[in-house]
Amino acid sequence: MNIQELIIQVTENAAIGLVLFNKDHHAVFTNSFIHKKTGFTPEELQGTGFFDLLFQDSETQTYIKDKIGSCFTRPFENLRTQLHKKSKGVLSVSMSGSPFKKENEVYVTCVIHDLTSQNAYEKVIEAGYDNFQQLTIDLEAAMKKNREQQKILEAYKEKMSRELDIATHVQNALNPKEFPVNKCLDMWGISLPSEELGGDYFDYFQLDEKRIGFLIADVAGHGVAASLLTTMLKAYFEYYTKRYSQPDRLFYSINNTMTNFLQGTGLYFTALYNVLDLSTLKITCCIAGHDPALLFHPGHDKPIKLGEGAEGMVLGLVPDTKYRSVTEQLVPGCRIALFTDGITEARNENGDFYGMDRLQTFLKTVNGSAKECIEKLISNINEFYGQNVPNDDRTVIVVNILNKLKGVEEYFSQTQQLIKEKNYKQAIEVLKSIIDENKQSITAYKLLGKTYAVIGDFENAETCFIRAIELDDSSHDSYYHLGIVKYFLKEYEKAEGCFSKVKNLYGSYKKTDNYLSLIHDLLLKK
Repeated sequence: MNIQELIIQVTENAAIGLVLFNKDHHAVFTNSFIHKKTGFTPEELQGTGFFDLLFQDSETQTYIKDKIGSCFTRPFENLRTQLHKKSKGVLSVSMSGSPFKKENEVYVTCVIHDLTSQNAYEKVIEAGYDNFQQLTIDLEAAMKKNREQQKILEAYKEKMSRELDIATHVQNALNPKEFPVNKCLDMWGISLPSEELGGDYFDYFQLDEKRIGFLIADVAGHGVAASLLTTMLKAYFEYYTKRYSQPDRLFYSINNTMTNFLQGTGLYFTALYNVLDLSTLKITCCIAGHDPALLFHPGHDKPIKLGEGAEGMVLGLVPDTKYRSVTEQLVPGCRIALFTDGITEARNENGDFYGMDRLQTFLKTVNGSAKECIEKLISNINEFYGQNVPNDDRTVIVVNILNKLKGVEEYFSQTQQLIKEKNYKQAIEVLKSIIDENKQSITAYKLLGKTYAVIGDFENAETCFIRAIELDDSSHDSYYHLGIVKYFLKEYEKAEGCFSKVKNLYGSYKKTDNYLSLIHDLLLKK
């Protein structure tokens, strides 16, 4: 069985409904789930039959058709409605839609969840809640007689509040608080959950000396379940970004991994990942059911939607889904904005959306650094809300392109020649200039640390190797050279810890075993 046959089999046997609409808003594919649940055949649901048979009320038909039509430019999720069955009954469902492109044709994929069991569950919860209210009344009456019970309840509430604070703190720690600082780009981002715990996640990844990746993701829903999923996303994205340089290959692996976890939960997430090469200013983009990033070119009237032609399906829903990357050339002065739908779908007290047009106009005209730009944007959206409160998590990243990265390889070649000639002072100055250009240059920190060590400046050498480890804690040679520095500083326990880390990461590397033996003897003499 080939991959295409496997995907067809998975789609047909999925525990959710899948509908494919073409540009004319006609249903061109419905899977077995829909036929079993409604009683209608595939032929009956083809074309406009999907709307005519399943939505017999004309007002509902028009609303659903409009939703499908707008989905070609903006995905929707968790739309609750009812489908008419052939047997005259109705089926309560939740619908979500997102666009994707196949060759030169644009389609909309609609995912349908059966809410029958969920509605029954909600009734049970409602009944349980009524019972809980009565129980609370009885408990309050008893507490008047027994003050000890009041103390127990207060302690429990305090514990729950503490645990929620911890969960909120953990989730806040997922998103970066510090951003790349160099002469090539200016970046900043923020994530504002609508509740204590949210379902948005963003990050950046320093892939090597020249390339940096920007990620933004939006889990369906918010609250505890969504926040737990964002924790998993951070772990898996950090793992896979170190293994796959192409965004499409990264999404393929992430999707397969997360589908295994999420099957049957009803959870999924959208994502957008861009990789920027600072030496060429080329950016490679891949989209999974998410709004594309906006690219503002200096001198252009309208922004470009980054990644057009690379739109793919949401992640965590269907295994073995293929994704596609596209590349765009940037120039100094470009601005890139990544955002979740909580930005564009912010709603004021009159029910109006902030919208894409308002966002584009604001980002094109606002001045200042990336941080200032985002602070002004959030302030503008808060003013737009009026008396309304945020109805969704809001996350945005802004990247200002300043300059192209100079030839790092040429700098390193020059430095190595200076070290060979024992011109350490000039070599240090060149390495410092590289770090000024790119403060995420792991190679520059390691080479600078080695140069300081050669001239006996172990304190500065220590600082450099610690910074290199902060940038990449899997770098065995950074631990190795930090261990040597600690050895010469006579901090033997710390040196032993560094060499033990080298053994765990790499095994027997260079003179690791010799140093461990020497340190062991020195510690025994103590």
